[in-house]
Amino acid sequence: MRRCAAVLAMLRAAAIVPRTRWQPQAERHLARVTKLLGAAPDVAAARSRDDPLLNFVFTYYGSDLGAAANLGRWCPPVGVAIEASQDDRERLWRGIESSGSYDPRKLPKKRLAALERGRAALAATRKRPPIWHCYGLHEWAMLYRPDGAPQPHKHQSLPLRVDQATINRVVEADEIKCTHFDAFRFFAPEATDKNRHALTRQTQLDHEQPACVHANMDLLRYALRLAPFVDASLIGDALDVALQARDLDIRASPYLLAGAVPVEVETTAGRKEYVRRQAAVHDAAAPVRDRLLAAYDDFFLAHALVPDARAEEAKLVV
Repeated sequence: MRRCAAVLAMLRAAAIVPRTRWQPQAERHLARVTKLLGAAPDVAAARSRDDPLLNFVFTYYGSDLGAAANLGRWCPPVGVAIEASQDDRERLWRGIESSGSYDPRKLPKKRLAALERGRAALAATRKRPPIWHCYGLHEWAMLYRPDGAPQPHKHQSLPLRVDQATINRVVEADEIKCTHFDAFRFFAPEATDKNRHALTRQTQLDHEQPACVHANMDLLRYALRLAPFVDASLIGDALDVALQARDLDIRASPYLLAGAVPVEVETTAGRKEYVRRQAAVHDAAAPVRDRLLAAYDDFFLAHALVPDARAEEAKLVV
């Protein structure tokens, strides 16, 4: 009862944020996203097909993003109402109410279940110690082709910087230590039994860990999945981390990224360089993961307590 009354008091005290305050934030968000992508979201999406640093944003995370323009749209934290008119809607995420806020109670059960899974993944990743010796070899395992095996599928439209013999040697030289199922599931069939972990979707949360570049890319997925019930600045932060992680991911792969110096994980010096850069991505991702978890908790609290607060208000009026 006390907690519900406190939430009710907070709701009564909250003021609608005037347009003069939120519009500059929306403009800064769009400018930041445009700078990170190198172009406005729509333009970047059109260019992304052959760009390995962008294609995962608009393709791999496309189902969570929806329209490309959404990446540049603004939204306030959950429970914050803003002054907005019909003319403002093009710069805002869809679904804003006439009251100037987004209603968390209107989400379908399927979407709520996806948010629950997302929060569980974030929490599981945060609590596990980082693993520094995977060296990004998941991309190598995807291209593994021992003698007699069929030609492996290339997941990027890029030339290779090493030959097939080198790829095979790297994969066969040591146990692979991939912990991320959505990378493992693209391994060449002949490489799956070379991984330390037999990963499955059902056991995904048992292995996620915060040094994994794919786990840190997925911060963007979980930020987009929570929108519009998350501060847009957090979407920008997640995009920034995801691009840093993807840059390391592709540099450490057997692919040749034009204009970029590779991280040659087939060498001892390259592996040391990978760990150094991996640690930098980990350090950038950690506070974003913490803030995302807090945003998820704020959402579920609002979803659970706002109806109760209104019911409590009705009782007080009576």
